[in-house]
Amino acid sequence: MGIKVADAESVPELVYENVHMENLTINQVPIHTNNEQAKYSIQLTYRMYAIHPETNKRFYKQKNHTILVEDFLTLAFQKAATGDTDLLYALGAIETAVATLLEDMKGVDATVV
Repeated sequence: MGIKVADAESVPELVYENVHMENLTINQVPIHTNNEQAKYSIQLTYRMYAIHPETNKRFYKQKNHTILVEDFLTLAFQKAATGDTDLLYALGAIETAVATLLEDMKGVDATVV
């Protein structure tokens, strides 16, 4: 993944600005009627790394970081109400990725609705 952060920690010759995703877990809580809003929890575990400018070798930080969102959909709707639709679009991209995996890996004709 090509993710960099601003204001990264640095030591001589190394800037820890790159994100290495260790694990991404998405869980959907079962709902029992169509009237209920889906609930997704998302957990991201990552660590930072630097690339040496001369050797192109990666140097990983030892510490992992974790972000846990218990109700991603509600958070996405709350942020969208303020004009920040990034999480809502991310959720749509995840749904599209799942549909694509079903089609490509299982031969299932899948459509995001």
